[in-house]
Amino acid sequence: MNFLKLQNRPSRLVTAVLVIVLTLVAGVSVCMADTDPNKVPDADLNRACTLTIQTIYHKTVDRAIPIPGEELTLYKVANLKTKGGSAIYTSLPEFSSADINYDGMTAEQSESAAKALAELVKAKNLNGVKAVSDGAGNAAFTDLSHGMYLVLETGKTGNAKAYSQIEPYLIMVPGIERKNDVNTWKYDVVSEIKPVLVKNPTKPCRTEVRLKKKLSGKKLTKRMFRFRLRQTTAAGEIMKDGINETVSNGKNGEIIFSLRFSKTGTYYFLISEINDGMKNVTYDKMKVRAAVTVKENSDGSLRIDRIKLGRDSTFNNVYKRRSFVQHIINTGDPMNLMLWVVVITAAAASLLEVWRRKRSRTSRIEKIN
Repeated sequence: MNFLKLQNRPSRLVTAVLVIVLTLVAGVSVCMADTDPNKVPDADLNRACTLTIQTIYHKTVDRAIPIPGEELTLYKVANLKTKGGSAIYTSLPEFSSADINYDGMTAEQSESAAKALAELVKAKNLNGVKAVSDGAGNAAFTDLSHGMYLVLETGKTGNAKAYSQIEPYLIMVPGIERKNDVNTWKYDVVSEIKPVLVKNPTKPCRTEVRLKKKLSGKKLTKRMFRFRLRQTTAAGEIMKDGINETVSNGKNGEIIFSLRFSKTGTYYFLISEINDGMKNVTYDKMKVRAAVTVKENSDGSLRIDRIKLGRDSTFNNVYKRRSFVQHIINTGDPMNLMLWVVVITAAAASLLEVWRRKRSRTSRIEKIN
């Protein structure tokens, strides 16, 4: 009796081990099936979805700027159903002519399909659901049925005008989210816009810095005097590669520098009169400081926010004809001085000789009488 029990024990032990091994194998198989990256659970077709598209401009790695004013239109292009762990998309009748297979599309194929579908929307003048991005850059769509959607940019206002056209793209609603190596459906989709937002090139803005010229002692004429504007640092140091302009005065004394700016910021300048050495003119040695502030509008265009000039922005010159002596003293030319001494001496000698002759004549007449 005991011998029989001993004989039966190994067989029972083997059976138990086999059961454990089969259980483990079955568990591994189930686990592998559940972690299949292509397998999806059945979708809850009765549950409505939402889609929030974020329109964001990444100025730098650490700085993201929300863009309000992007008008986006959503078009449903295919229905979704799940079967045997697979997501199956079937084109809607109005888009079936595009003959698109949504299963396993690559990024390049998705871009190409979006462009083809966008052409159908345009050709058939189809209507979609519109939303405009708010101050946070969010364009929200609600109560959406399950399927594949085409996103088109159909308008811009405000800040959005500063950015390039958004290319059409496709998005799944609901989306697929992978958690713990298992795919799940995400019915409230939040997605940053797929095409990278690119800021449009900024058009330069222009302005004029105006000053005045006055001349006393003589009539001021057009282009009589010249003036120079040079860009400086905020501390007043001349910038070697900065803006450097030279202009002449107008008929009525106006001095106008036309400036062009392609970036925001505050620009500093030093303005002075060029001494061209005009005779009998005393030049104004004043230097005028100016500052021009350039800012960006909401649509990305530039504007002149402020022009600041020094208190005195009028250059005053004096014209005064100098006497001969002043001219010699001012010129300091010894050759001129010697020449004029000779001329004056000769003239004096001539006058003296004429006087002597006249006096001599007068004396003779008196003697005769």
